[in-house]
Amino acid sequence: MLLIIGVIFFAIKGMLLTSLLILVLTIIAGSIKIHGLTISEEKISVRRYSAFGFIKRELIIPRKKLKDIEFWEHGNLANTSSTDTWLDIFFIPALFVAGKKGITLKDFPPESEIKSLKLYIDNEECQLIEKLRQ
Repeated sequence: MLLIIGVIFFAIKGMLLTSLLILVLTIIAGSIKIHGLTISEEKISVRRYSAFGFIKRELIIPRKKLKDIEFWEHGNLANTSSTDTWLDIFFIPALFVAGKKGITLKDFPPESEIKSLKLYIDNEECQLIEKLRQ
């Protein structure tokens, strides 16, 4: 609400570029999704937040469904060679995911609008989930 008031205020003051910048950045920030992960003995809880902190959706995975989780890991860039041309710019996104671990869960109830869930996790979370699966 404060951002909308700021957009209107700057538009009235004749600072249209500032007003437009605030509006565009607000729209971009509103589309960013942040995931929260809570791992306990009984369940795994995955929450999706907007960048403004509002919970959009929460998914609870009970312990009995932990057997359906698939673990995966992105490969590293050790075997990737450079082309020594401007085409190397296409390797930049691979730098951000190289070596990262994750989980995928595909078994959801038919009434759920989620068909699969894919999350990046760190080594500690990976070990906790593997412990719970046993």
